[in-house]
Order: sequence, then C-alpha cells, then structure tokens
Amino acid sequence: DTYGALQYQRSLERSIRKQKQDVALLEAAGADKEIITAAKCRLRLTNRTYTEFSKEMGLRQQRERLRTAKTA
Repeated sequence: DTYGALQYQRSLERSIRKQKQDVALLEAAGADKEIITAAKCRLRLTNRTYTEFSKEMGLRQQRERLRTAKTA
C-alpha cells in the first residue's frame, strides 16, 4: 500500500539524516578512521536502499528531506 511505502520512505530519510549527523560528529571528534569509514559505509548502504526502494515503489525521491542542518 502507498501509505505504508511512504512511511517506510520517511523512516529511511530519518535514518539517513541521523547517519549523516553521526559521521559529522565522528569526524569532528577525531575518531578512528576505521570507525568513520564504517559509518560512511552504513550511510552509503542506506542511501542505496532509499534510492532502490523509491524506484521500486514509484515514489519520488525527496532529496531535500535528506539535508542536515549546518553546525557551526
């Protein structure tokens, strides 16, 4: 159903924003490169899932919803 698909898409968008935030925090904290690489890998995988799911369900990708706020 379309409603369920939209809810899952929104869930993926929230997850992507959270993962982007996590990567930025890890980089700012000077975390180990392996940890940062693993976080970026998870982000890439979630992005791919989002793209494939949207195409499969015929939903428009709402890329503006994936943006995170700039931190000072």
